[in-house]
This record gives sequence, C-alpha cells and structure tokens, in this order.
Amino acid sequence: MDNILRVLKPAQVAVDLGCGVGSFHYASYPCRIIGVDVFLNPRSLCRDGSRIQYLRSKASELPLLSGSVDAFICNHTFEHFVDYKRTLAEIHRVLKPHGMLWIAIPNGHSFDDFLY
Repeated sequence: MDNILRVLKPAQVAVDLGCGVGSFHYASYPCRIIGVDVFLNPRSLCRDGSRIQYLRSKASELPLLSGSVDAFICNHTFEHFVDYKRTLAEIHRVLKPHGMLWIAIPNGHSFDDFLY
C-alpha cells in the first residue's frame, strides 16, 4: 500500500474504500484522500482542509466521476462488501486508465483469527 501512496502527487486522488476512521495514516502522504464508508459518522472524523474528504456511500455505488481517481485502497475491507463484483465494476469505472489498486484481505487462518 505504501508503494502506491508514496508515489502519488498532491494533485492526485486516492480513495480509502471502507475507511472507517481511516485505514492508514493520511498525513503521511501528500495526495488528496477521499475516505468512503457506508457507516461514516462525520462528526467523529478529522478533516484536513480540502486535501482529506469523507463520503458516506456504499462501495458498489460510488458518487464519484468516471475516471477521476488515481488509486484505490481496500485495506482489509473488501471481504465486507456485500456485492464484490459490483464494487469491482465501480472501482473500474472510477479509476483512471493507469490508476492503481490495493486490495488486502485478512488471512482467515492466521493466529489472531483463531482468537475470535
């Protein structure tokens, strides 16, 4: 994920899809960041002027223009999306032609998953 985010310029846009309160440290990267989550509570979120924005939306129905995003980050969230095929179609629609995508899915056989 860091390999993608650190090459983005200030004018470029990354979407943190299923962000919660943020799935990575937004201040570490110069790009614009849009956090998207269906369960957002806008009062609990930190804003950084126009560089960081939040949208309350389903991952499968993104209110973003086609070809408007340089990178999507799905950091341990993809497994929670109800319609992953439609979500992938939305990511494809919104992502620029040479955009980047990061999807990390937890290992269901890891030590910490056994604790639950």
